[in-house]
Amino acid sequence: MRRMIMSVALLTTIGLVGCSTNSQKENTGVGAVTGGVIGGVGAAVVGASPVGAVASVVGGAIIGGVIGHSMDSTDSVKGSTVIQNNPTNHTTKWVNHKTGVTYTMTPTSDLFTVNGNPNCRKFYFTSTKHGKMHHRNGTACLMQDGNWHSVR
Repeated sequence: MRRMIMSVALLTTIGLVGCSTNSQKENTGVGAVTGGVIGGVGAAVVGASPVGAVASVVGGAIIGGVIGHSMDSTDSVKGSTVIQNNPTNHTTKWVNHKTGVTYTMTPTSDLFTVNGNPNCRKFYFTSTKHGKMHHRNGTACLMQDGNWHSVR
């Protein structure tokens, strides 16, 4: 469940940041708010206590803020392109020279159906800065708006 929530936070942040021309500071705020909301929803889904729910919101906000801060619109576009076009298990690596973050993204499945949407793929994503790596597995679906959104 925790990985699902993290994957939702990651792809939601990618989607929101990718559609913007925001500065990193603005993306940090978007990521923090998105992560906090998703953390709170995740806590509610698993029936966390009020203390657990607050911890989930705060944890989600911190992680979402880190992801939002490190990604800019070019990173988001690159990630969407990879999940859309790469063959299964073909990794693409890129470096954002402005932020110093190295990213990898690997679609780990062919297209499959989730909740009636036949355009879904599993993925593995990493970001590394100053030697510290963050990684996530998830499932994303191409939605009618033309954007990939995490569903698991």
